[in-house]
Amino acid sequence: MEHAGLKPTDLAWAAGIVDGEGCVYIRGQSSPALAVENTSYPMLRRLHELLGGRIRPRPRKDRDKNLTCWEWYSYAGRPCLRILRALRPYLVVKGAQADAVLEYQTYPPHSQARRASLEKLAALKRIDYGE
Repeated sequence: MEHAGLKPTDLAWAAGIVDGEGCVYIRGQSSPALAVENTSYPMLRRLHELLGGRIRPRPRKDRDKNLTCWEWYSYAGRPCLRILRALRPYLVVKGAQADAVLEYQTYPPHSQARRASLEKLAALKRIDYGE
């Protein structure tokens, strides 16, 4: 799915959802991944309409068992990278993480630079913004 035809407001909305509810990461040792978990199926369906990807039910860990939790995700390499590039201008919280994933993909497999990008991503996920 190409994202060039999407309105900036749609991309900004999707980036806000990813910033607040999403996870940007490397799946396994090489595949970029993006996921959003939420109990609002209509919200995730809208993400799917805008960005592609897939939706599946997720088991609840220690939350209210009355609500089904859903996950929207994109695990495929090139489609996920296209989504990250499209959302990047609008990402605030996850922007640096998206940059690390996009950078990671530019380096050869098993290279020191790729490992450094992965370490950078891990460090970004440990930042405490509490004041």
